[in-house]
Amino acid sequence: MAITINGSGTVTGLSVGGLPDGTVDSGTLATDSVTAVKIPDTVESSLKSGRKNLIINGGMDVWQRATSTTTAGVGYRTADRFWTLISGGTGTFQRSTDVPAGEGFNYSMSCDATGVQYLGTSVELSATGKPGIFKANTDYTLSVWTKGTAGSMSLYFRNAIVTGTDSTTVSFLALVTSAGWTKQSVTFNMGSIVPHANNTHLGIDISNITNGGKITGYQLEEGSVATDFEHRSYGEELAKCQRYARKIGKGIQGGFNGASLVRISVELNPPMRVGPTASLIADTTMMHVGSTTASSTSTSRTLGEYSATANGFTGYMSGFTGIVNYKAIQTNDDTILLESEI
Repeated sequence: MAITINGSGTVTGLSVGGLPDGTVDSGTLATDSVTAVKIPDTVESSLKSGRKNLIINGGMDVWQRATSTTTAGVGYRTADRFWTLISGGTGTFQRSTDVPAGEGFNYSMSCDATGVQYLGTSVELSATGKPGIFKANTDYTLSVWTKGTAGSMSLYFRNAIVTGTDSTTVSFLALVTSAGWTKQSVTFNMGSIVPHANNTHLGIDISNITNGGKITGYQLEEGSVATDFEHRSYGEELAKCQRYARKIGKGIQGGFNGASLVRISVELNPPMRVGPTASLIADTTMMHVGSTTASSTSTSRTLGEYSATANGFTGYMSGFTGIVNYKAIQTNDDTILLESEI
C-alpha cells in the first residue's frame, strides 16, 4: 500500500485508522520523500559514515608505558595519549577493570590520590594555529563515562599539555557525582572561536577528580548528540598512539661494536609526529644471531648518542659484557621508549 499526497493536499492510500499494520516500509513511502531535514538529530547522528571519535585511545585500551604511576608531576605515564597530575598530595593513577556494564570497555583510569587530581588528553590540530577539522559555527559533543567523581571538564585550544600562554577557552562542563557509572556530555558550538597562531591542539582536561573516581570512554564528535562510543580495534588504536609514543627493541637487529657497545637502527613506520626523544625503560638481552646459547645481558646499560627523526632511530647502548666484536645480534626485549607527544 502506498500513501500519496497530491498538489491539493489530498491524501490517498491511507485506510481508516491509519496504517493497517502500524509499520512504515519501502512500500509506504514514495521514493526520496524523506529528506535530511525531516530526520531527527538523535537518528541522523547514528547514520554518520567514517570515523566519528576525534579522541585517540578514548576507551583506554592501549597502555604502552605502564599500568600505574605514583609520580605527582605532570606527564604521560599510563594510558596512551593521557597525561596525569597530582597537585598537593600523593597517590596513584592506575588501570582498572571496573567499567560501565554492557558498553564494551575493557579498562578505566582509577584516580586514587589525595590532593588535586588532573587527567588530560588532546586532539592534535592539522597545522599549528589552524582550526582544521574544527569548523566554524558547527556543533561538537564531548562525552565521557565517570564513576564516583565530581570535578569539571574543560576544553582549550593551547600550546602545552596544561593551560598556559595563548590558551583559548572553548567549553566547560561541571561533572555530576554518581556512585555508579554515568555518561556525561557537553555540546558546544565553535561559532567564531579559532586557535591562537601558536596553538597546536585542543586540550581536554578533567580537574578536581574525587579520590577513587574512575573515568573511561572519552568521545568527541561532530553534532549535537552524544552517540554510542565508537570502539576501534586494538591494532588501529595502537597505530594511532604510535604517532606520539612507541617502544622499540624487540626483534631489532644490529651489531656489537667494541667491547661493550651495541648499535641498533630502526625505521619508524608509521612515522612519529616529530623527531622523538629516547629513554631506556628496561634491561635487555642481546642474542648473537645464529647462536642458540650465546647471549650478552646488560643490567647497568646506558643509552648513548642517538639520532632520531619522525621516520627513524639510530643509536647505541653501552654497559654490555661477554660480547663478540662485530657479531650480529638481535634484541629480545622492548628496551627504548620514543616519545613525540604534544
